Amino acid sequence: MNIIPPSIKNSAYPLTRLPLNSIEGIQKGIPLFHGVNIKDIAFVTKRFETLNLFRGCRVNCSHCLKDAKEPVKGRETVLFEDLINFLDGFKTLSERVGFNVFQGNKYVNIIDDANPSDIPIRGKYRNHSVVEAIKQIYDKINLPVIFVTSGWNKASKYSGQAAEDLVKQIEKNPAIFVLIGSSNSG
Repeated sequence: MNIIPPSIKNSAYPLTRLPLNSIEGIQKGIPLFHGVNIKDIAFVTKRFETLNLFRGCRVNCSHCLKDAKEPVKGRETVLFEDLINFLDGFKTLSERVGFNVFQGNKYVNIIDDANPSDIPIRGKYRNHSVVEAIKQIYDKINLPVIFVTSGWNKASKYSGQAAEDLVKQIEKNPAIFVLIGSSNSG
């Protein structure tokens, strides 16, 4: 592969600015991209905004714009290992091309219609916290996370601990987050 000029490496959405036919195949051997062409990968990297880790909400806010419904038992979260495979695939691709393929994206949202502090992310061997997921996202693809919540379930020991862990992480590394919000629903 020819040397990529800094004007492309440092630009917004750099993968989309390359002559993709000339780098087709650079994704070979990365399990995430098996059978996927570089043009489709470039499309995903442009304005990558949401990586849903959770589905469904039990709060039932009357003002919910998403009209969030109760989560389906056993399908409340992605599998943590699938998240890691996704992140590792893009991290490896970024290393191969010599720049962050998500350059230009400002953040990633981790929810669409859920409260991320309410339940752990299921894994094959153990459950994982939302803080673990956020740290992995930032460490591997260098995108801060938007974290929006309607609060946490005060009756849930897990939710309370998750909220405390989140605050500690914000204090430790605020660059991982773009926005913390609460709609104070109920």
